[in-house]
Amino acid sequence: MKITKNTMQESLDKALEIFSKNVIKPNCSVIIKYINDEDFIASAKDTQFNSMLINSKFYEDFDKEYKSFAAVYPMDKTQIIKLMGLPYRISISLDRAKRVLSKESTKNTKEYLLHVFFHELTHLFEDEIKDKYSECYDIISNKYNSENHINEMLAETFSYKYTDHVRCDEMEKRLNYKLYKRLNNQRINIVHHDDEKEMTEYMKYI
Repeated sequence: MKITKNTMQESLDKALEIFSKNVIKPNCSVIIKYINDEDFIASAKDTQFNSMLINSKFYEDFDKEYKSFAAVYPMDKTQIIKLMGLPYRISISLDRAKRVLSKESTKNTKEYLLHVFFHELTHLFEDEIKDKYSECYDIISNKYNSENHINEMLAETFSYKYTDHVRCDEMEKRLNYKLYKRLNNQRINIVHHDDEKEMTEYMKYI
């Protein structure tokens, strides 16, 4: 499937529609901020978790093996932005998205993009979600120590519930086959998107 800015916008619009109907109604608009891939990958390398994996020599070539192309940065959802009536932003590397999804079918790509945007919307409105779904947040918090890990599990739980998680899990495994194999060999503990039992438990509270 050809990945364009229109493709991305359509996916965000659909994710926003489902998110607004089922999770919370966002109190501000959301736009896509396109950034060049060099800036995107540089920011990805700076995250605590990715830095740990890079320093441990887990990635053989981070630039090629890192399959994510979407992110929410702290500056994308500040209180100042909200007070000024400006939109929150989801940052996208369009070039990386094209490379990652180039061999996928139209159906797979649409479902995966819906999952990605739903995940990032959850990050954008984490505070509101933690307040409204406090029981779900508390249960996840009791299992994980790192706030970053908790936030990832929270985002995955909502994405898991409202998108085609079976199709997306299959894509994750296919896109990251070498990484999953390496993770299992090195016994590194990360957020696995295919833990159906765990996600199903969390979904009881949303």
